[in-house]
Amino acid sequence: MWQDRANKVIAQGCLTYSKRSDQFVNGVYPTHCFYPLDNNRIIGSNGALYSDFVSGLGANISGIDGCTTLPTTREVELAELICSRVNCIDKLRFVNSGGDACLAAVRIARAYTGRSVVVGSGYHGCGNMFIAAEIPGRGCVDEKYVKCGGLKEVIMKVLEVKPAAAIVEPVELNIDVLDDLRALRNACDECGTMLIFDEVITGWRVPDYTFSNRFFINPDLICLGKAVGNGHPVAVVGGISDVMDTDGWFISYTYAGYYPAINAAYNHVMSIDRDDIMNLWNRGGRFIERFNKITPEIQLHGYPTRCVWVGDDTYKAIFWQEMCKRKYLLGKAFFLRHDHTEDVLNEFISVSRECVGLIDSGATLDGDLPREVFKR
Repeated sequence: MWQDRANKVIAQGCLTYSKRSDQFVNGVYPTHCFYPLDNNRIIGSNGALYSDFVSGLGANISGIDGCTTLPTTREVELAELICSRVNCIDKLRFVNSGGDACLAAVRIARAYTGRSVVVGSGYHGCGNMFIAAEIPGRGCVDEKYVKCGGLKEVIMKVLEVKPAAAIVEPVELNIDVLDDLRALRNACDECGTMLIFDEVITGWRVPDYTFSNRFFINPDLICLGKAVGNGHPVAVVGGISDVMDTDGWFISYTYAGYYPAINAAYNHVMSIDRDDIMNLWNRGGRFIERFNKITPEIQLHGYPTRCVWVGDDTYKAIFWQEMCKRKYLLGKAFFLRHDHTEDVLNEFISVSRECVGLIDSGATLDGDLPREVFKR
C-alpha cells in the first residue's frame, strides 16, 4: 500500500535509491517504516519489528536517530500534502537544500530535453554551475549556464538559443511581473524549453502558497525550500509527471528522507493554511507602509513578507547598529514571520523611530560597513 502511494507522488518511487524496495527481497521486506522506533528497532509498514543492521546506510553508529534504513511513511504523507497544494506538482523529490533542488531541476530538464545549455536570472544556490557565473567563483568550471540580468533578457535568450531550461525566481522583489512571466512561459513553450520556477524563498510565504499558484502560471519544474521546512533541511523539486518520469536521471541522498526534517515540514505545512498566509501578507503590507513613512533615508522595498533595505549604505548600517543595541537583529534581507504579531511590529516601529532620531542627531557608525557577498 505505501509503495503504491509513493509511486503516485514521489518521482521514481523513492528518495534514496539504496532504500528502494528492489534493493531488498521485494515482496518479503516491508517497503517503508514508521517512526519513532520501538526500543531501537524499526517498525515496518507491515507492523512487524526489525533489528536493523543496515544502520541507515551507515549513518547511524550509536543508535538509530533520524536516518532510517527504509523510507518512512511520513515522507509519503508530506509528498501527498505538497502535491495537493501546489498545482504544478504531480510528483516530487525531497532533497536537503534549495540549492540542491535547483541543481536537481536542471538535471531533470536536461534529461528530458536532451539539451545542455541553461539560462536564468537570480540566485539559485552555491552549486558549481550557478557560482561559475559569479565573482568570486574560483574553483568552478563552466557548465553552460548563461546568467541574465532579468526576465526580459531571459526571454530573449530562450528564443535565441533554445536551451534545455530557463530557471528564474518568478518574483525576486518586484511583484509586477505577470506579463513578463506569461511571455517567458510562451517562449519556453515555443522553444521546447523547460521552465523552472525557483520558489525556494517564496514558497509558503505568499498567498496561495506559491506565485505559480497565485499567477496561474504553471512551470514544468518548481523548487521549494526554506519556509516549507521552517528552518529544517528539507527542500523540494517537483513538476509535471511527463518530466518527472523521464528515465535515466539520478538524484539520491542518504539524508533525503531525514525524518526530523521531513516530520517538521509535515507538521508545519499541515499547520499553515491559505488564511494564515493571507493574514501574514496583509499584516506585512501594513507594516511596510508604516515603516516607510518614518524617513525617506531608509526604506523597505519588496513584497509584504520579503524585503530589502534601500538607502545610503552608511545610513543603513548605523540604523542596523542602533537597532542591534536595542536587541533587534537586522541584515540585508528582511523576512516577516507568523510570530511577528501586531504588538511585535508596533514595538519595532516605535524603536525604529527612536533610532532614526538618533541618526538625524548625529549618531555615527561604531564598526565596519557590511560587505557584499558577490562582487559583481
